[in-house]
Amino acid sequence: MTGEAKRRRLAAGDLKDPDEEPISARVVETCRIGRGADCCRFLTFRNGFHCGKHDEQLASQIEARRPVMVAQGDNCEGFPLEVIL
Repeated sequence: MTGEAKRRRLAAGDLKDPDEEPISARVVETCRIGRGADCCRFLTFRNGFHCGKHDEQLASQIEARRPVMVAQGDNCEGFPLEVIL
């Protein structure tokens, strides 16, 4: 599956591919994965989705890269740095 096809499926909420693990409602609705500039810039992935907002070092790296990032959102107060289930 191409990257563009996958982005369209994520944006449409079509998560029925048996080879893909379902993405949590929080990542889809709050973080807005697959929504381009609306996607939260603090959403990270490392063995699962994480919120990088409260990790000072990671957040500062994200802010430094913001001018070249597609994701520009700051969609909530943040979640503890744990896997977003």
